[in-house]
Amino acid sequence: MGIFVDLTGQRFSRLTVLERVENYVSSSGKSRHVQWKCICSCGNPVIVSSHSLKSGHTKSCGCLKVEKAREAGLNSLKDLTGKRFGRLVVLRRGPKYTQPSGQEKIIWVCKCDCGNKVTVQSCNLRNGNTKSCGCYHIECVKGENNYNWKGGITELHDAIRTCSQNLNWKEECRERDNYTCQKCGKRDGGKLPVHHKKSFSLILEESGVTTLEEALEYFEFWNIDNGISLCEDCHKEFHSIYGY
Repeated sequence: MGIFVDLTGQRFSRLTVLERVENYVSSSGKSRHVQWKCICSCGNPVIVSSHSLKSGHTKSCGCLKVEKAREAGLNSLKDLTGKRFGRLVVLRRGPKYTQPSGQEKIIWVCKCDCGNKVTVQSCNLRNGNTKSCGCYHIECVKGENNYNWKGGITELHDAIRTCSQNLNWKEECRERDNYTCQKCGKRDGGKLPVHHKKSFSLILEESGVTTLEEALEYFEFWNIDNGISLCEDCHKEFHSIYGY
């Protein structure tokens, strides 16, 4: 067994170690990794293993990789205006969106065949993750004639939660949080639940929106600063204390 070395206060490239957090344990229970909460020079917190710090595998929260990609010209923009992806036709480029890590996301304003407009990231159009404003998924769940439905708070609530833009929002939150529970430090890849700091129901009540199209244009639903990644246990613990 190796000798434990306290890394608190040490700096590894852009990362400064703040404190030790709970070890990462594999699903089999055989593999354990000592983990540390670090602060990046750009201001973002991140959970990193001892091995990744010492080996130099992880040097930042991800911002360094983004900067190198920019320098290499890997962020070149291809115009998607007029192109079709599933039910979506690209109308124009949307406003530039920059994540807390400094990574820029290219956003496109698209019109769905059902008439709704939605903003979608380039990567989600290209890889097929987003093929409609959300109406296709709703049709699959509720029947093929329901995508223009505009009444009833419960159905509207479900429509927003199941639309592609909500799935994109969750993935952006997980990516920002380095796919790590922000309470206990557990890593669970793309399976981590994303919790609303300000409840989804309260946003829906305050927004006054009555249709899916209005919700897609209402920024507070898609503000990643209102989301936090939690593991299943921490998420359940929160709701057992504070309710839903």
